[in-house]
Amino acid sequence: MKRTAIVTPSSLGALAAYRTVIKDISAVLGDPAIDVARLFFAVMIQSGLDRFGVADEPTSDVLNSSLLTDRVCPIDYSRVADTLRDVREAIVRSSKSAEQSRDEQHVLYGLAGFVEDLYIAAEYKRPVATVLEMPAVEDASNVLRDDMAIVIEALLKAVRTIDVQAPVARFDVQESDMKAFRAVMASDVFEPDVGSQALFEIVSRPTGGVVEAVAVSAKSLVRAFPDTIDLRKTLVHGIESVPTILDSTIGKAFGAVAKPIANALTSALEKDRRLLVYSFWPTSYLGGQIGQSSSNCGE
Repeated sequence: MKRTAIVTPSSLGALAAYRTVIKDISAVLGDPAIDVARLFFAVMIQSGLDRFGVADEPTSDVLNSSLLTDRVCPIDYSRVADTLRDVREAIVRSSKSAEQSRDEQHVLYGLAGFVEDLYIAAEYKRPVATVLEMPAVEDASNVLRDDMAIVIEALLKAVRTIDVQAPVARFDVQESDMKAFRAVMASDVFEPDVGSQALFEIVSRPTGGVVEAVAVSAKSLVRAFPDTIDLRKTLVHGIESVPTILDSTIGKAFGAVAKPIANALTSALEKDRRLLVYSFWPTSYLGGQIGQSSSNCGE
């Protein structure tokens, strides 16, 4: 089963920035530099995503990797660009503060990114792979006026979190060893893991059984490739239905842009599907060198 995930321009830009920061820190510390962009895509591939849809412009050098040969495909981003801009502007305009602090701006843009990723996943009916961390529910009420906070909180509360034992790329594998990842992907034990991960997209499949299947496949991969793969707890966040409160609140909060958001979510969720947003943020994952990793499946 071939699965394509969308990687947004903002995520590609963030990956480029993370890579530069980590390279600079590694040079100061005298440690080997970790290519976080390559690690990001390795983690996503091992989470069952086969191809990555990206906007034609702007191009990004984080995609220049042998790991991504025949795995990157262009998508028509123009169909969502105006809506994404309007979503971000609506959320920023809903700030409680006329002049936000740096921390408040960070929270606002995190909330906007969360809604944007859900909209993209719904509009294209494909998973999104992002470097954004899932916001906390209380973030909305902390920085947003009530009309917008109610909508964002409803979406965040609709996210169901599942702990999964998943195979994750070891961060200490050097760039020259990326052939090890290709060996993993070509192995007989990799395909069952991909199939198990794909079942998270289907609402009618009980998540408990899917978690067990993913764990069995993951342990098989780790046993087969102990020098390349680690077994780690990964979070899967899933949205299965549009919160009913949105019917009466989304219009007031988002204005004209509410209709395309609501229509996309309703259409994407009506046929036994979850919206999937796989998220990886690198600092804590890299053991303090600079995030944390998780697969966010918001459907």
